[in-house]
Amino acid sequence: MCIVLVAYRTDDNFPLVVAANRDEYFARPSLAAHYWTDSNQIFAGRDIEAGGTWLGVTRGGRFAALTNWTGNDRAKNSSASRGWLVRDFLQTDSSCEAFIRELNGAAYQGFNLLVFDGQNLVHWSNRTSVQKVFEPGFYGITNTNFTNSWAKTRAGVDMITQVKNRHDVDSLIQMLRRHTKTDDMSGAVEPEQQESPCFVFGETYGTRASTAVVFDDKRIFFKEQQYGPGARRGKFVYECIPVEGENLQ
Repeated sequence: MCIVLVAYRTDDNFPLVVAANRDEYFARPSLAAHYWTDSNQIFAGRDIEAGGTWLGVTRGGRFAALTNWTGNDRAKNSSASRGWLVRDFLQTDSSCEAFIRELNGAAYQGFNLLVFDGQNLVHWSNRTSVQKVFEPGFYGITNTNFTNSWAKTRAGVDMITQVKNRHDVDSLIQMLRRHTKTDDMSGAVEPEQQESPCFVFGETYGTRASTAVVFDDKRIFFKEQQYGPGARRGKFVYECIPVEGENLQ
């Protein structure tokens, strides 16, 4: 993911609302969001190359997403895919804090990880090692420090704060395309740049999916709109997932 926008406990009826754009090279193979055959509690897209994912939910009311960290401080001998972080959190019953305590951040390239266990929403990065337990509010996570002032972070938070129907997945999908430009960023050394918009046009690299996730106390509404080169609309996925077990708190 390259931007994850969050409205957390800003409405008593909707504890978590997420709108996110995944920016990636179009040549990297992946699957649209679906129930995984090898872990049918998970509803998420899947990276075919490494087997992980960038964003997903579970029937038990868990959520996780990540963004890459832009920069040259690459981890040495990192052999783990960052997408495994989301996969592993969705496969466990651990609390957010317990899961993060067990992570070996040095095994991965730079990342921002956002996890929700039904009670708490927590952010952690292996570049800062600072754990943030969220208070109610509006937030944006991009490809750098959580406290950054990148233009797309400011624009994204402003959009999700002001969108008229924040709890409608279609409105969120439309919102995600507003802050954009048509420059082809395919040749950029670091596509995830400070100047990049929320939605990226490109022929070899660009926004490949916009995802909206809305939690109420019993269900998760999940919509994904996929894009091809040049921001051409592709497959879309919609799923209403009943949350098993106790209601979300």
